[in-house]
Amino acid sequence: MCFKNDKNGREKDGQAIPEELNMIAKNEFASFIREKRREYNELHHEQLTTRKMAIILGLNESSFPKILNRERPTKRRDLIIAIGILLELFPGELSEALRLYGMPELEDPRKLSGEDVDRDRVISKLLIRNNSQICSFSIEECNRRLIENGFAPLAICAENHKNGT
Repeated sequence: MCFKNDKNGREKDGQAIPEELNMIAKNEFASFIREKRREYNELHHEQLTTRKMAIILGLNESSFPKILNRERPTKRRDLIIAIGILLELFPGELSEALRLYGMPELEDPRKLSGEDVDRDRVISKLLIRNNSQICSFSIEECNRRLIENGFAPLAICAENHKNGT
């Protein structure tokens, strides 16, 4: 099932929805994340739930599933990146998650500015290092590395964006 825009290209709440997002089935992203969360839980012998993910990301626990299911789609690419970091995705898997959400993939020079591609490279290097070591890195460490390299930290929610954290 796909999102339906009104004749003005908006969903019911008046928010414009990117055309790419309309072409991707709503449940593909949620299914992909559910599978990656299952893999994470098996690898770490823990139970990372949607609720726990929302808490870690600093998001409203009732809104987060709606974001995942794209009932209330986000325009924050950094949120999808943060979900990828949390689930310890490889760069290719994170690119797939971004694509399924209708956003530019990592390091996509066709859809991103040069500075955004450079910022994505920092994130990709962290993901590669993260997946080649036993010890994982946090969203906070990613933000620290981004700042060290002269880039903005991940803007996961409105509060993060306003406060620069």
